[in-house]
Amino acid sequence: MPSIPLHNTVINNIMHDSNIIDADYDIIEDDNFFADFLEKPSDATPSTSLTLISEKREHDPFGLSLNDSERKIVLSPALSYISSLGSPDSRTTMASLLNCTAKILNYKSIYDCPWEKLTKEIVEHVVRELRKKELAPQTINLYLNAIKQTVDHALDQDLMDIAVALRIKKIKRERGSRISKGREVKPDEIRKVLSTCKSENITSKDIRDAAMLCITRGCGLRRAELTNLKNDSLNHSTRILRVIGKGNKERTIKVPAQLFPIIKRWIDYKSNYNWKKEETEWMFCRIHKHGQLQPDKLTGKGVQHIFSKRVETANIEKFAPHDLRRTFCTSLLSSGNASLNDVQLLMGHADMRTTQRYDMRNKDRLFDISDGIDIF
Repeated sequence: MPSIPLHNTVINNIMHDSNIIDADYDIIEDDNFFADFLEKPSDATPSTSLTLISEKREHDPFGLSLNDSERKIVLSPALSYISSLGSPDSRTTMASLLNCTAKILNYKSIYDCPWEKLTKEIVEHVVRELRKKELAPQTINLYLNAIKQTVDHALDQDLMDIAVALRIKKIKRERGSRISKGREVKPDEIRKVLSTCKSENITSKDIRDAAMLCITRGCGLRRAELTNLKNDSLNHSTRILRVIGKGNKERTIKVPAQLFPIIKRWIDYKSNYNWKKEETEWMFCRIHKHGQLQPDKLTGKGVQHIFSKRVETANIEKFAPHDLRRTFCTSLLSSGNASLNDVQLLMGHADMRTTQRYDMRNKDRLFDISDGIDIF
């Protein structure tokens, strides 16, 4: 039994360079559908009467403003690990996992848990508690990864005995898998969501959200990749988009010709906007509730909120922004024009097995097979 007092707590389930393929597959069949998006607005400056979604700005939960030498002295191993992560989304996710871990070990938060005193037995207890919560194996492994990375930072700071650390790092990953909750988004659903961005008096938010939907679906972007796009990420003459993905790896993809005018309209709108100082460097920016464009880039949570509201208004089955990435993968493989290796490069996956998990074709195929069995 671990020496640290324990109690139950509610745990949240938190879940290359490439060749360029001009993916001009059918996303929306009717070319005239986009007409309303492509008309030039009479005034490039949005009306101050527009009703727009206000978003909560994310901030660094640890308020880190230390230089590297200070971090080694001041930060606990867990905070040192969090600070080393490049993506804000990764920092938020891993901080949440370690916060939950600290609560399992009867500490209030990530801040006061003595991470350097972890042992193999204590970590195994954490894993047992996570199993009781019926978390997916992938989620438990994410917890394990966060703990093991924290142990690495404890070693780096000479706070943990190497023998103890090696025993923790030898703890095996959880085996098994769960069926993905993600789904493929059909073309008629894309049409319905885009329809919510069409109105008699089209707003700046309508133009922005339509462009965000098109570039996410047409290029298979992660939320962090979408929010990190800059004005110079897109070559307007070639339609080639440069994306910085996980692991700071850059890839290129060509924006489908069918969707490019909608994206271009937002870029032109933003470029012609009457900025107080100078145009924001970010391709997609926040919009104030009174209609003013803000220089701040969107956050991952902001993208999630915007898409959720659009899907709700469209009155269709819920889908997450990441489902558009799954749809991108599935449609490329279904087209017959791209190999699995091609799609892996376009998705920015380091492992082809990850790309295979994004392929939604097998779901319907297996359902058809089982449904076609002759019982009588």
